[in-house]
Amino acid sequence: MTHADPPTATSNGGLFSADPRRLPPVAVLRSDVEAVHRTLTRVIVDLREEDVRRETALPGWTRAHLLRHLADLAQAFTRQVQCARAGRRIAVYDGGRAGRDASITAGAALPAQRLVADAVVALQHLETAFGQVGDEEWALPCSYRDGTLHDVLLAWWREVHIHGSDLDLPTMTTEQWPPALCWHLLAHLGPRLPQGRRVTLKPDGTAGHVTSGVGPTVRIRGRLQDLAVWLSGRRPPHQPTAVPAPLPDLGLWP
Repeated sequence: MTHADPPTATSNGGLFSADPRRLPPVAVLRSDVEAVHRTLTRVIVDLREEDVRRETALPGWTRAHLLRHLADLAQAFTRQVQCARAGRRIAVYDGGRAGRDASITAGAALPAQRLVADAVVALQHLETAFGQVGDEEWALPCSYRDGTLHDVLLAWWREVHIHGSDLDLPTMTTEQWPPALCWHLLAHLGPRLPQGRRVTLKPDGTAGHVTSGVGPTVRIRGRLQDLAVWLSGRRPPHQPTAVPAPLPDLGLWP
């Protein structure tokens, strides 16, 4: 995957970087995560039973499934941080993927009040854990994708924004995804683009682009947020356009 060399903007604490290769520093990532936590907490605390049973755009998942997944993943990442700092490795989920799926299914049946309370507490615990990581400790190895604690922070940054918008609640929409996250998603989700083609993602109004693969060229244009939303498998407010049309089918999540 290649990137252009666009100019870099540094407004809004670094979250509006126009360079797809340049991630915000840890302090800015943490600040944005904490802001999303505050917004998420505010919009879920008053959810009623009928609210959490509402279907979402994710096949087979209600808001209850999303709330349980966010709580479980926050707990799992808290454990990754704690164990890595103690010099130990531990699986992300007890029981692996099957354990993850079983917990989501069982947890989604819990009452709304319990689902919300568990999610809020899990967010608080993860925020505390991130706050205890020293500057040099972000490079500590962990079991999550055989990566580092910095990878855990990036993954949570992605997950809390994406699944926060999946809840389809006020003030938690894809329009709130910061540009730096969108550039990051274009690069991170590049493996979803079809093989055997050279695909260029060109956000409107920017000097940058992201190109992946070899073969016949497909150029996809649209707003930065819309490109990121489409590549994440969600329905963007404004559908990107492809030349030649139509938009290609996407592969599995990396």
